Parts: sequence; structure tokens; C-alpha cells
Amino acid sequence: MSHKKEVDMYFNVYTIPLIASVFILCMLAFSIKKLKKTPGATCFSMLLVSTAIYSFFYLLEISSTTLHTVLIFYKMEYLGVSVMPFFFLFFAMNYTGRKHWMSASLTAIFLLIPLITILLVFTTEFHNLFHKGFYMSNDGPFPVLIYEPGIWYWIQQSYSILCIVFGISLLFSMLLGTAPAFRKQILFVIMGSIIPFLTLVLFLAGMKPGGIDPAPFSLTLSGLVIFAGLTQYKLFNLAPLARSLLFENIPDSVIVMDKEQRIVDINNSATKYLQMNANDIGKHVLELADPWREILSTESDATGKISIEVQNNVESSIFWLNVTFLPLYDTQGNTRGKMVILNNITERKNTEKELLEKNRLLKETTEHANSMAAHAEMANSAKSQFLTMMSHEMRTPLNGVIGFSDLLMQTELTESQMQYMQAVYSSAISLLDLINDVLDLSKIEAGKLELDTEKTDLVELCEQIVDIIKYRAHEKGLELLLNIPADLPRYIVADRLRLKQVLVNLLGNAVKFTEEGEVELKVKASPVPDTNDMEFTFSVRDTGIGIAKDKQSRIFSSFSQADGSITRKYGGTGLGLTISNMLLEKMGSRIELGSECGEGSIFYFTAIFPPEKDSTIVNYDHSHVRKVLIVDDNASSRSILQNMLVSRGIMANTAVDGAEALNMVGEQIDYDLVVVDHNMPLMDGLKLVRIMREIPGFTTSGQAFIILHNSSDSSSIYESYKELGIRSIFAKPVKMSQLFEAIAHARSPESDLACTGDSAKQGESRVLHRRYTIMVAEDNEVNMTLASAILSLCLPDAKIIKAVDGNEAVRAFKDTEPDLIFMDIQMPGRSGYEAASAIREIEAETSRNGSHIPIIALTAGTVKGERERCLDSGMDDYVTKPVIAETIRDVLQRWLPEFECTSRSTDIGSSGAERFNREQLLANIDGNLELFSTLTSIAMITFAQGLEDIKMAYSQKNMQDIKKRAHKMKGSALNMGCTILAEMAARLEEAVELDESEVRALLQGMGDEIALIELDMGTQ
Repeated sequence: MSHKKEVDMYFNVYTIPLIASVFILCMLAFSIKKLKKTPGATCFSMLLVSTAIYSFFYLLEISSTTLHTVLIFYKMEYLGVSVMPFFFLFFAMNYTGRKHWMSASLTAIFLLIPLITILLVFTTEFHNLFHKGFYMSNDGPFPVLIYEPGIWYWIQQSYSILCIVFGISLLFSMLLGTAPAFRKQILFVIMGSIIPFLTLVLFLAGMKPGGIDPAPFSLTLSGLVIFAGLTQYKLFNLAPLARSLLFENIPDSVIVMDKEQRIVDINNSATKYLQMNANDIGKHVLELADPWREILSTESDATGKISIEVQNNVESSIFWLNVTFLPLYDTQGNTRGKMVILNNITERKNTEKELLEKNRLLKETTEHANSMAAHAEMANSAKSQFLTMMSHEMRTPLNGVIGFSDLLMQTELTESQMQYMQAVYSSAISLLDLINDVLDLSKIEAGKLELDTEKTDLVELCEQIVDIIKYRAHEKGLELLLNIPADLPRYIVADRLRLKQVLVNLLGNAVKFTEEGEVELKVKASPVPDTNDMEFTFSVRDTGIGIAKDKQSRIFSSFSQADGSITRKYGGTGLGLTISNMLLEKMGSRIELGSECGEGSIFYFTAIFPPEKDSTIVNYDHSHVRKVLIVDDNASSRSILQNMLVSRGIMANTAVDGAEALNMVGEQIDYDLVVVDHNMPLMDGLKLVRIMREIPGFTTSGQAFIILHNSSDSSSIYESYKELGIRSIFAKPVKMSQLFEAIAHARSPESDLACTGDSAKQGESRVLHRRYTIMVAEDNEVNMTLASAILSLCLPDAKIIKAVDGNEAVRAFKDTEPDLIFMDIQMPGRSGYEAASAIREIEAETSRNGSHIPIIALTAGTVKGERERCLDSGMDDYVTKPVIAETIRDVLQRWLPEFECTSRSTDIGSSGAERFNREQLLANIDGNLELFSTLTSIAMITFAQGLEDIKMAYSQKNMQDIKKRAHKMKGSALNMGCTILAEMAARLEEAVELDESEVRALLQGMGDEIALIELDMGTQ
């Protein structure tokens, strides 16, 4: 209760004008708040609010009767008083366009004094910094608080004066720098700002009439004046800084007009370029001189932004203007005028004209270049078509020349006749190689040759390459070496054909230019950092004639060799290395050369290929062979063989000749295997083996022998070693798979070995391999008979298992252990795909010693993706019909490591469709006339029955059955050499979508063709 008695207040009549001032200030602040997006509005609004706070607590102060109450309201007044100078200064900055001065650091500095003042006022009882004493005076019309100012009081007042003076100076500066039309507007703001400044000065001078503080009243009047100026003249809509810094300084001419088309303002650029001045302000556009009168009056009724381009001629000068009309709106959205911006675009227009002219010339040039390119493309296409046609036309007769020459050389000829035929054969082969080289070169130069990457067996590829070259090397008495590390990734993703082409060329050149010594193909691999790829280095080293340093660059040019004498002596076109380098460039590589004249050469290149994981060379069981003796006079060959064996953990000793080998054997007879080179000086391999056989412990049931030779005539070698019970005989270079397969069977019984003497008489030499079991799964009787006949020719001692459908093939696989399976794709009951998958499942379940039986797909189809489907189903290789003897031999050589056949193939055929190719069929069955009669009889029965089955399916509208039976007839016809019938069956196979008339025509044509084939076969 005592506290309430101290807070005594009464109604003071002098508070009425103060209440009115507070009300006016609040209304002004509320109205200004609506213009918050305009410059200075927020600061001016806060200035009005702080003034209202000061006035409100002042009227409470003069309504109080006790010192305690007066002091409370006095302190609250400073919540507004202390910040009013701050808000006034920042309003002036914002209004005059100096908002960029209002940084965070400057704001903090200017707020520091007001905040300290508030703190000191609210704690004034505890210090004398702001006041030194308080008491109440009743000398006036109402009690008044009297105090003695402290030091900070004068700091606060000085701060207020400085802020007001600095703000007014900014306004005066803007007044002097603006156009006359805007000076009245700024004067209102200046007058409103001076009123509180003068009041403050009078207050500090002690002039307080009746003891009343005039500040609230002067601040209210000031707010009314400034607000009137802001709202009456819309100063916030015309930012002063924007006008002074942007409007006056932009290079474009700017004219501001009101709704009545009168000039309100112009910038400096307009006064210079348009020859106007400040006196033109206020004029109507129709009072201006041409051409501005016409330009500025354009689009006078437009309500949106419009841009036009105008061409004018002033004083004989043509110039272009871009005129933009921008309507100006007030806060209520009413149109108050428009701003016209004129931009001189004469230079841009001239540039555009020049560009259009250049574009026209460029277009004409481009059209001319495109025309020339089209002609060049047509010429290039014509050249490619010509080369393709000519290569085909030249190859066709060459196939006949090569094939019949090969057949003729296998007959009884006199020595002179044999020489003549060999010359014809070698000339034809050389011409065919030249045609192939020229065609490849033209394809590469025309950009038509693309790489076709696929999963490639790198080891097998290298072995095939040396097989192609080794007989030429052996004829010259050269040592051919294949150096492949045991840990080489077996499978890579590469273009098998083109990689083989490059290596065959390099190896062939090495043999051609080497008269004595050795030729080595070496492959190394190393990982590529931070990738899964491997870098492979392929090198071909020889001990031939070498190449002089100054002539090494020439050999990589088309049709060039080191010198003319080489061409005369060795022949060749000089295209091989050029083509090889072009192919390697597509693989991201190139051939490098190291050579000295007379000391041999080494050609090498590196290429990066992604390998297949976990696909290294297969291991064989060689636990029964712990120690091996290698006898070879060639150091490189000994080293390669020794590295092969050591990589498998087999100890290997080496001897350079027979004498050293006998000395080593005399010291210790604990070798499990002896690898002997047949072709050695002084004591050849045959003599060495005979001597060793006489040493106690070296019997046919004891240590085993493997014989290596590089002879082109191997028939006598086989017969000689057969008498000594030799397990295996290989032509150099020995393949890693051959060597370890032979080691794995080194202790097997002799009954598992076979020798084909007849083949030797025919000029073929084979490894004395064990008897093979081959399965042929084929539902077509003609195809089955032909395939079995060809297999019997290639493997006379092989056991042939026949299965007529997929189910029978799976059963036969369970009952036997075939070494190789030929699988037709389309068979009744279970297709070849399904049968292959079933066989792989059986292998996985039974784990037959970890074996993997190769399955070769036989198909008459050439559909894209069929090869991938075969491999996905578990098959290992893919052969398209017609199946000829050479194809079967290639498959056997690829998938049966011990099989090796050296006879040259005979490729007899026609480039076009034929009714019946008698020569092809006879070549496939080795001229067996009895078998020929059997095959033709079966074929005619099969053709006739097949046609009847197709007609039956057609009558039942079973198009899928028609397709299946047509595919079957196509395969039979291809194998018999009846290509016309095969083509008709292929068309019928694809005739599911044809209409009935076309199907009937095909069936009629096939019947007529079968009758003609029967006449050709002579079986009527």
C-alpha cells in the first residue's frame, strides 16, 4: 500500500497536446510503414516510433507528483530519446542514396553511444556520469524534475547534434546536385529536418517556456512536414542516389515524361546527344524539333514496355536508335508517366550487316565444301565398291587355282611337274595375300574398318599363329620359339582377327628375312595402375639380316622396304607393316623397332586389354613327374622349356647336346621324364634315345620321353620313334598345353596311343595321341553321315558316338566319356541349347575329375546373337554349315591338344549359288566314291521326305513347324553343296509373315529344284 501512495499522478492539462502528438506520430509511422519498399521508409518509420515513445513517457512524467514516479518515467523517455539521432542519420543516408554506407560495422559504431546512454540512465542512482543529483521543483505550473548534467550527458547531446548536422548536410548536398524540378521536393525534407535541430539548440540554451520541453512538439511538426513532402511529391518513387549515380551517368539518353506528354526530366547524355537542355523540361514533346518530336510521340498510348528500332538521317548521317518506352506507376498502380530510353545502335547494326554478309559467304562456302565432300564420299564409295568387287572377282578364280593346284600336287607327278605346280601354288598364294593387303589398306584409309572386340583366348591365339608360321620356319631350318609365361591371363577382350593379323605379319616377316638362327614370339603382361586392365607387350625377335638405322623409318611406309634389293630377293609389297601399324593405332598402340644391320631385329608393341578374371592356364596333374632333363642345342628353347616346368614346381636340368646329357644321366638316373630335341648336331635325338634305352633304368616302362622336332618331313621321324615306344612327338615350338598334357599322360599305357601311318603317307604328320571318343548329336541323316566321315578321315582310330536328338545326346554323355561333342542346335525332343546346359549340369554334379568336355555348336543359321546364345548355354565353340573337312580339322586342332594335322586344306567352291557342288563333297570325304554314292542317296531321300513334311505342316497352317523343317533342310543342302536349295529353304524359314501365295511358290520351286538335283547327282 505504501508503494501505491508513492506513485501519485494527477491529470495535467498540458498533457492534452502531448497526447495529440503521440497519436499523430503513431498514425504517421503506420502510414509510412506501407511504403517500406521505398528508400528510407523504414528508418523514418523508426524515427517516428522513437519520438512517440519519448512523447508518451514525457506526458506521464509531467503528470507525476513524486520524485520516485517522475524518475521512472524520465528513464523510460531515453528508450526513444537516445536512438532518435541514429534513426534520423540513417534515414538521411538511405534517402540520399547512400545506403551502401550502412554497413554492419558502421551501424554498430553509431548504436554504441545510444546503448551506453540507456545503460547509464537506468543506473544513474549508482554513479554521477549522466546526472549528479535529482530534486523536484514546484516553481512552475506543475512539478518539474531538476538535475545537474554529468559528463556523459554532454557526450549524448553532442552525438545528437552531430547526427542531425551530418544528416542535414547530406540533404543539402543532394539538393545542390539535383535537377531544378526536384528541388522543391527535397526542400520539404530539409525543412522538416531543421525544425528539431533548432528546438534542440534552444533547449540546450535553457529556453523552456513554462518549464515544458518543446522537443515532442517540434518532432511531431517535423514528422508532418517530411511526411507531406514524401507523400505529396512521391520522392520515394524516384531514388535520389539512383538518379545521381545511374540516371545522370548512363551512356543511354533517358527522358522522363508525365501523362500529358510533357518533359519532366532528362539526363546528361540526353542533353548532349539530343541537343536538349534544362530549359526543355516542362515542354510538350510536340514542341521539340524533328526527329525527336516524331520519335518521342510514338506509342504514346502504350501501357506496357515497348522497344522499337528507328533509323534516322541527321546532317547526312544515318544512325539507328533503339527506343524503349517504360510506363511509370505510383503505389496504387496508376500510370503517372513514362520513361523513354534511347540507345544508339548504329555500330551494332553495321556489325550485324557485316555478319550477315559473312554468314552469306560462309553459307556459300559451306555448301561448296559439302558438295565437294559429297563428291569425295561418292568417289570413295565407288573406289571401295570397285575394290570389293575386284577383290571378289580375283579371289574367285584364285580359289580354284589354289585348290586344284593343291589337289594336283597330291597326285603322282614328275620332279619337273612338281616344281611347276609348286611355282603356280606359291604365286597364287602371293597374289591372294596382295589382294587381301590392298583391300585392308583401302578399308582403313576410307575409315570403313572397325574393331570387333570379343572374348579371346590369348594362349590359343598365339599357338595358332605359330602353327601357321612353323612349317615355313622348319623348311628354312629355323628354330621357332613361343615364349608365354605360365601366369599369363588366358582370356582378354580384344579383336581376335586383327590382333592375329598383326602378329602373323610380324612373325612371317621375321621368318622371311631370317636365313639361320631363331625366331621368337614373346608375350608379357603387367597390371595397369588404378584399373582392372592389363598392359600386354607382344614382341617378335629374329636373328635375321637386320635393318640399318637410317632405313628403319622407311619400312612403315606403304609399298616400301628397306631397299630395292630386299624386294628383288625376298619379294613382298611392303604393305604388311603399314596395315599392321594402322590396325594397332585403332587399338591405341604402334609398332616399335630395335635392330642392327646383320644382328637381327625385334619388333614389339604394347596394348591395353581388359582380362577375364580367374582364367589363367589350366593345370594338369603332374604329381608323378618331379624331375625332368631337357636336351636341346638352342639356349632360348631350353630356357623357355625350363621356365614352363619350374612354374609348375617341376625341377628341370638342361643339357646342350647328347654328350652332356649322357654324362648327366650317368651321374644320376632319377629323371622321370626326358625332353629331347631331334634336330641336334653330332648326335641327333634319335641316336641319343637309343643309347639311353640301353642304360639300366631307362626302359620303356621306366622313364618317359618327349621328342621335339622342327622338320618339315615328319613321317620318317614318327616311324623311327614309334619303334622306341616314345610317348609324344611335337613339332616346335611346343605348346604349353601340349607339354603338360603329355606330362600328365607320361605313365599311361601304350594302348592309349595310336599312330596313323596312312596319314603320314598322305603327307600329314600327327602327334601319336591317344584314341579319342567323339560324339555327334545330329538329327539329320545327311549331316550325321558327312560329319562322321570327315571325323573318321581326321581321326581314323577315333570312336564315333551318334545321337539323333538332344535327349539321346545327354544319355550318351552319361554312359560314355567323350573327349569332344559336336552338337546340332535344332533337334527334336531337346534342342542343342538345352542338351548343352544339361551336360554342364551333369559335369557340375558328378565332378568328373574337374573335366570340361568341349561342346561345338553346329548350325545352319547366321542370325546375330546366335553365337553368344550358344556360348551362354555352355557350348565352347560355334561352327556354321556347310561343315567341310578343313573346319573340322581346325576344331580338332583347337580343342584336342594332342591332335595336330599339317596338310594344307583344299577350298573348292563357287562364289555363287550352285545346284550341286560335286567337287566340294568329294573333297570333304577325301574322294571316297562309295561314301559319295551313299551320301547322295541319303540326301535325295532326306530332301524328298523333308519337302513332304513341310507341305503337311503348311496344310495344317503350322508356321513354326514349317520354319523348323525348312531350317533342317537348309543345313542338309549346305552340307551336300546344294546352295540353291539351301537359299530357297532359308527364304521359306523366314516366311512366317509371308502370304500364302509366296509360300506356295517357294514349295513348288523347292520341288522342282530337288528334281534337278537328282538329275545332277545321276541317281535316277
